[in-house]
Amino acid sequence: AISIATDEDSGFSFNRSFAAPEQYDVHGKQGFWTDVYGLSATIYTLLTGSVIQDAPSRLESDHLKKNYKTVTRISRKLRNSIFNGLILDTSKRTQTMEDFRADLYHLPRPIVTRKQRIRMIVKILAAALGIELAIAGLLEAISEKTLSQVIDAAQCYIANDTECAFYLAENYRTGKSGDAGYKWNISKSLYWYQWAADHGNIEAMFEYALILQEGKLTERNIPLAISYYEKAAGPDAPMAWNNLGVIYMEGKGVPKDLDKAFSCFREAEKYGVTLALSNLGYFYEQGETVGEDMSKAVEYYQKSADNGDAYGMYRLALCYGEGKGIEQSNLQCLRYLYEAAEKECPEAMCEIGHLYETGDFGFTDYDMAMMWYEKAIDLGFGGGCYMEALMYRDGVGVEADEIIASDLMQWAADWEFE
Repeated sequence: AISIATDEDSGFSFNRSFAAPEQYDVHGKQGFWTDVYGLSATIYTLLTGSVIQDAPSRLESDHLKKNYKTVTRISRKLRNSIFNGLILDTSKRTQTMEDFRADLYHLPRPIVTRKQRIRMIVKILAAALGIELAIAGLLEAISEKTLSQVIDAAQCYIANDTECAFYLAENYRTGKSGDAGYKWNISKSLYWYQWAADHGNIEAMFEYALILQEGKLTERNIPLAISYYEKAAGPDAPMAWNNLGVIYMEGKGVPKDLDKAFSCFREAEKYGVTLALSNLGYFYEQGETVGEDMSKAVEYYQKSADNGDAYGMYRLALCYGEGKGIEQSNLQCLRYLYEAAEKECPEAMCEIGHLYETGDFGFTDYDMAMMWYEKAIDLGFGGGCYMEALMYRDGVGVEADEIIASDLMQWAADWEFE
């Protein structure tokens, strides 16, 4: 890092907003933390489109600190990492690029730094619990991975560190493929998701609600999922609004409430949630709550498709295929079906398979139909099972087999395909 305190006569132009406070002081101690400040300021500007105050101005009146919670264009986790790199006090700022990278991508700290952190926390724990340092020294003899987990857990409890708790939850869920290489442990993962959620972590609230809604890692509990979604819903977790809307629209686990579902989707729309656009389009198409309006439905589907949402592409394809709310076009129908299928939309895959099966492409190809149904099945979509079951039941393209058809129908039912 280079001091810029006497830049006036240097002929070198620079943006003062990217310079750390120690660079304005000829006696300022510079180091890796100085580069962290500059990079943090750069990333902040690129993501928000706003240039931060220069350091001397921040020392007088730090508007950046005051406006921390209002910066909603970037996720809270990323915001924390960037703001930790912009701390004016060099001793409290993120110290190295390795540490900064670990914060940005939620990776383990570099090994030397982590060992130093472990020793420091062991000493703090020893003092707090009245343990002799000799005994505390035994803790340092434990394998680093085991001790890291113990220390991380202690940090959660002692410092009320919900970010660390969320980190533990994620790593216990992913096991050895995760950042820290923890052993796979779903019960511990669920414990830390709930702990972090109950202590105010927005990301944990959303993730735990999603787990409860899906019922894959634990027993499904829709009322509890709703309670966590409602706490999380807002600028830091706008998808919570969309997921609430889906719950009330489907009416699984709670009474169906289309008015409430529509309201939730509208809230999600305010934050630019793409999935909410396709869901709103479906409301206008079906005439639920708001009255049928196909032009409005197509408008929402188009916005959703333009933002890369596969389901929006699929619904738009059907509108083109049937000429509903828009001029009929087989070419556009196929275009959006294949684009949706490329994005792994199982509904689009089944529709393509059906076109091959019925000959709507101008010719029939049962092998291709079966291939597309299998692709949908591989994604866990019951509709693929249902379409294959009909082929086996009716002997279309394959030898009729009631047993296979019955098994496929059962699988479709197990996947809750209606």
